[in-house]
Amino acid sequence: MVKKIQTLLEYILIIAYSIAVFSTRFDAPFQTIPHIYPIATLIITAVCILMVIGYLRTPTSPLSFIRILALTSTAHFVLHGTGSPLLPVPPLALLVMVSTGLAGKNYSWIIPFLIFTLGETVRSLALLLFNGVPVTSATLMDERLLDPFRYLYLLCAGMLPALLSASYRLERYAPRKASLPQSIGQGPFPEPPSPPDIIKTKAFTVNLSEYTSSSDSKEIEDLLSSVVYFMSRNFRCFSSLGFIFDPKRQAFVLNSFHSKSVNIIKGVAIPLGSGIIGRIGTEKRSFMTGDLHVYNSDLQYYGAEEHINSILAVPIISEQNELLGTLVLDSNNRQAFKDQDKDTLKRFSYLAAALITTARMRSLQEKSARTFQTFYEASHQFTTALKAEHVFKVLFEVVPTVVSCSRQIGVVFDEEKGVGTVLCVSGTSSDLAPGFTFPINAGLYSFVFQKRKSIMVADFQQCADRYYRFVPDEINTPAIRSLIIFPIIDDEQRCRGLFSIESEEPDAFPPDVERILTTLIENASVAFIRAILYQRMERLATIDGLTELNNHRHFQELLAGEIERSRRYKRPLALLIMDIDHFKTFNDTYGHPVGDLVLKEIAMCIRKSIRLNDTPARYGGEEFVVIIPETSEKGAFTTAERIRSAIERHTVISLDRRLQVTISIGCSAYPENAPSQQALIDTADKALYAAKKSGRNRVVLYQEGM
Repeated sequence: MVKKIQTLLEYILIIAYSIAVFSTRFDAPFQTIPHIYPIATLIITAVCILMVIGYLRTPTSPLSFIRILALTSTAHFVLHGTGSPLLPVPPLALLVMVSTGLAGKNYSWIIPFLIFTLGETVRSLALLLFNGVPVTSATLMDERLLDPFRYLYLLCAGMLPALLSASYRLERYAPRKASLPQSIGQGPFPEPPSPPDIIKTKAFTVNLSEYTSSSDSKEIEDLLSSVVYFMSRNFRCFSSLGFIFDPKRQAFVLNSFHSKSVNIIKGVAIPLGSGIIGRIGTEKRSFMTGDLHVYNSDLQYYGAEEHINSILAVPIISEQNELLGTLVLDSNNRQAFKDQDKDTLKRFSYLAAALITTARMRSLQEKSARTFQTFYEASHQFTTALKAEHVFKVLFEVVPTVVSCSRQIGVVFDEEKGVGTVLCVSGTSSDLAPGFTFPINAGLYSFVFQKRKSIMVADFQQCADRYYRFVPDEINTPAIRSLIIFPIIDDEQRCRGLFSIESEEPDAFPPDVERILTTLIENASVAFIRAILYQRMERLATIDGLTELNNHRHFQELLAGEIERSRRYKRPLALLIMDIDHFKTFNDTYGHPVGDLVLKEIAMCIRKSIRLNDTPARYGGEEFVVIIPETSEKGAFTTAERIRSAIERHTVISLDRRLQVTISIGCSAYPENAPSQQALIDTADKALYAAKKSGRNRVVLYQEGM
């Protein structure tokens, strides 16, 4: 109310001054308005008194330059309008100087001092010239214009109150550590713990800030918004705000607020140590002032000036002294907050700390539960993965539930050949395909294979000119930012493969995610090695050790499947049975080692002479078979003749001996020559017997009556 009256009187003063100026002529008596000078003097006196009263009772924003200029100019005008000289100094001039010294900003008393002194000097000189009096040192001394004591009164009247006022502000509003009162009024919140400037919550032994997801942040935002809402209802303030401390950005982020201003900057981030709010984080103690201008620090959460004078802020601190955030109240009025307000806000801070801690603990528990569920499901799937590509497939499904990624790569190594092979790829990038091979001599993937240690690249694009992944001339894909490569190690500490994850975002793999992935890969390594052993045993059970063709048992299984497929889809199927001519003579003449060499060479010629979907096998002894699907008798004869010719042209070299070998082949087709699997084998065997009987080294098709 005092501030409104003061502003109204100042407007009346300016209007009266304007009317007086525009109503008179130069150097004429001012009698246009009756009693204008006593009225103006009374108004100026009232304004000065109200300035001081308003300053002492309810601090307002300091006087602006325009107000001081108008007040002083009007006072100077009134002094000369009444015919009073400046010296001896009238009480009105002293009152203006003292008031501006007390109520104005620092050094604001200089403005009225200059107006009074310079105005009086210029006026005296103008009168001397106007009256024709020569301006000399004598005349100046007569007019006392060179007398320093003439202005000493005004200098002291402005400077001394300003110094006293500045000392009063510093002593009364300087930040100090508040003490907790012996008795605290009843309230809805529990007693704040000791020490009073640090609010503690229940201890937790992990860095909860690492486990806060976007959904958790939304929950914390809602909780803190409720606290801030009740703050706005319990305190008479201009704005109530809640900040959350972001340890990654090292800044206070505005989370929620209730304010009478439209200039609040939503989501503003105030760096730790910057301004009043930032320093709360570094000092970790409460802050309260009733005269914000003393600190010469802006409130960074306003986009425009709001003339805030009082502020009260309390940090939110965990029991382990971890900074969680801060609660802030501000007001346009000076001395708006008392010690009891500070104690009450600490209780709100205690409540906010408990809510944030509870939300983060719940987030940690939920994350731990999800991680456990991920490990459980992955372990279950690993137990059923009997091939290396199946293990990678499980990882391709599980990893995206842990971290967002753009591509995953599974690599296996062939140490005998010294190359790595991309076994499978999952992702959108097209610069890499399964089957891609690279030498194990350089590059990041080779480094991981040789050192058997994982590596993580936070931003691959920053080091793409120095490092490469597979080969030096590979295509640099700008989409690859984060990269992490894990080795797959067996019990003998040998690297059997690699698993890598790529992301289009830099720093996509924080420490907690890396720990989860490391544990996941360790479990996958066990499944991977088990799959390799299973495949090795399966190979021993189905592959002939000497010729590396399918053995007899596996041949029977494959033939049964092909016959069933041929019967279902009504497609032709052919079978070749071949026997090495005079093979017993080779063994008797050259020994079994040469015989084994002949069997290997024959198996190699067979593999080179058939299609990819044809299936060769060692039937037993020196006999071989080939299953030829989707082929009639005519096509089977062509394939058989190609095999026979290749073996006939091939030379087996054993030491200094060059040996020539021939084979005989019998051919039969399903269902033309045989209605069943055994019948197909029997008819092909009869055709083979006919080929041997008719001279060997030839192909014979089965015919009725053989």
